[in-house]
Amino acid sequence: MFFKKILIRIGKVLPFLFVFIILIGYIENVYAIAFDITITDIDGETYIYTPISTYISYIVYIDWIDVFLLYIICFALELCWRTFLCVHMILANLVVRCVLEHVYLQYGIVIGLQVFLALWAIYCIYNGARKKFI
Repeated sequence: MFFKKILIRIGKVLPFLFVFIILIGYIENVYAIAFDITITDIDGETYIYTPISTYISYIVYIDWIDVFLLYIICFALELCWRTFLCVHMILANLVVRCVLEHVYLQYGIVIGLQVFLALWAIYCIYNGARKKFI
């Protein structure tokens, strides 16, 4: 019974934690792109400079298997629509990340996508906090 309660708590909190981490990354990316904060490596390649996201990515890397496991946990525990919305947001994040790795888009489109996903993340976090605390 103890492990069942722990699994339920993890299943309820983990998607919101992942969405918060993704939100931090989007805010930093939009800021770096909008103000042209870049760094150049030894080979002359220029990248946007995002030290917070880089540090977080050393600790947590969300991949397709993580989303699959989150869906399994959400269906198995019959969690609420807010948690499913968070998992859908994480899935959308992976799709956008995959597109951005393979297709070159203009900065305006990239900023628009990231602002949309950041607003979606804020909505998910707000609904989760409202459910828990209000």
